[in-house]
Amino acid sequence: MSSEYRRNTDAQQGDQSAGPEPYRTQLIFVDDGLKETDWLRQILPADLISTVTTLGNEDCRDHRLYVFSSNKRRIADLAASLSIPAPVRYSVGLCHLSDEWFETDTSYYQKFDYVIRTHHARRFERGGIFTIPLGFPNGTGQPPSITPITVRTTPWSFVGTPVTTRHQMARAMDTVQGGKCIFYDPAKGEAPPLSKADFSELMSDTVFCPAPMGNVMLESWRCYEALEAGAIPLLEKRYFLDYFENLLGPNPIPTFYHWSEASDFVKLMLARPEQLAELQKEVFEWWLKKRISIKAQLGDFLRKQMGTCEGVRSMIGNANNAVPFARTSQYLELAKHHNAYALTYRLRRIADRALRGHALVRHGVR
Repeated sequence: MSSEYRRNTDAQQGDQSAGPEPYRTQLIFVDDGLKETDWLRQILPADLISTVTTLGNEDCRDHRLYVFSSNKRRIADLAASLSIPAPVRYSVGLCHLSDEWFETDTSYYQKFDYVIRTHHARRFERGGIFTIPLGFPNGTGQPPSITPITVRTTPWSFVGTPVTTRHQMARAMDTVQGGKCIFYDPAKGEAPPLSKADFSELMSDTVFCPAPMGNVMLESWRCYEALEAGAIPLLEKRYFLDYFENLLGPNPIPTFYHWSEASDFVKLMLARPEQLAELQKEVFEWWLKKRISIKAQLGDFLRKQMGTCEGVRSMIGNANNAVPFARTSQYLELAKHHNAYALTYRLRRIADRALRGHALVRHGVR
């Protein structure tokens, strides 16, 4: 993975016109097989990366940024394996991915000088922590050219797993003729039905892309896959949480409380091709500027953290230690992402698992 990242960032290095950076950091991939490599390449300023390597091959006498996924290992194991002296001359940062369930023990953040993480929550809006959008998985970034909305033939499409409000979305959007909804369930051994090439082709021919919540959060890859392909995402919000406004700031992406509202909006816009073309232009141009803005802000954040590494580590630690009853905080944060339908779905899943577990115990299976 590190060699692939390096080959692609080398090309970006030639685009830098500014003078040499006073601070540069090693980018250290803790594990192989991360799905966010393409996205990180888009938003991490190449001129701030001195080298790309893997865990165990880093130089502890230089700035370090560790790319870590909660899906791969526990943060406690990572922290225990690192050599992080204090006080420090060189900064040690953490790029924390895949904490969708907010299950990671973030008290370990105090082991680092700064943290870059996906999955937004208000409690992470603190000094030394920078939240980035989830972005898109490898191989689904921006195509060579964007198909005009007026020649796309698929009014709406969705490809993904049938969780939470996605059933609700499918029923509402089914009233818009000509759309495509393809569900698959990895829990049943089902693989994605489309190759990445076929998926990209579908996205390039799609007008609207519903992006309902994932397992427990409103944010999923679908939003960013749509933005990259020039399709128009349709997003959810809650009465007590406008997640994408909090994460991305003011934006032109159509966002709704109910999927019936989204389907009505799609029907209206499909009947108004000129307004539809304007909406695509507005959303796509906003996203191009937003990506540039994220990269610039992230660059400023990295420069500041590398330049003033001493003292920041304790600030991150205090911020996280100030959140008692971590499990309660986790549940309350995730509850804000759910509507009544999603909560009912979640409770039903919990009950089903409990019943299956009880049945297995009764039959001597553990």
